[in-house]
Amino acid sequence: MSMVLVIMYDGESLCSDDALMNWFKERRCQVNENEIELKDKIIKWNNMRKVNSLIFTIDIENDDEFPPILFEFIGSLKNKDTIISLAEESPSGYQLIFEANLKRFREEIMAEE
Repeated sequence: MSMVLVIMYDGESLCSDDALMNWFKERRCQVNENEIELKDKIIKWNNMRKVNSLIFTIDIENDDEFPPILFEFIGSLKNKDTIISLAEESPSGYQLIFEANLKRFREEIMAEE
């Protein structure tokens, strides 16, 4: 099963390819143009610049924990108009779990972490 984290940004400088790659490298992750390698997990990423959307895809097996580093990344975002979406793979495609602006996402999802 996989989960998707989508960040719909506008004017969010951390969402540029270079800034994103540098942010993860500073946290000792191996990063290339479409993958972020953690100790035990690979996060696939794609920046769809034409629609200002950054997409992270994570394979989650056996109730693995969602990579905390992605929540750290969200915590570094600044634009209150940024929208964060979480979805999970299902037999019929992806099912939306939660979607909110940056402030609400931090209050309702990240407060639980």
